[in-house]
Amino acid sequence: MPIPLLDVGIKVPERLGMIFYNCLIDSGADQTYFHGDIGRSLGIKIEDGESSIGRGIAGQTFTAYKHKFTYNIGGIDIKDSIYFSDDLGTPFGILGREGFFEHFKICFDQRKEVVELRPCL
Repeated sequence: MPIPLLDVGIKVPERLGMIFYNCLIDSGADQTYFHGDIGRSLGIKIEDGESSIGRGIAGQTFTAYKHKFTYNIGGIDIKDSIYFSDDLGTPFGILGREGFFEHFKICFDQRKEVVELRPCL
């Protein structure tokens, strides 16, 4: 199955429009994580957010900073927390259980190699 990646539109504060960021759907991630450079491109100082310690799949720890943002997936706006980190070890964002999975019913169909998202109403 291909890696389950989505284009996520992030609403840019004080400007019209969005920037798009490729993100992995990751049921093993507690939070939604974006690289710190994405936060800076949105015009925020990431270190001003509430800090927390994240843990990668290999057990390594990293510092992340929590900010509230509105992002868009498939035409659906989600206002929730995004954790920004310069130590994110992937070339894409991570869509975790808190901040993403609670908004969608998600079906990974391995046989058809597709991922289906349905909004939770």
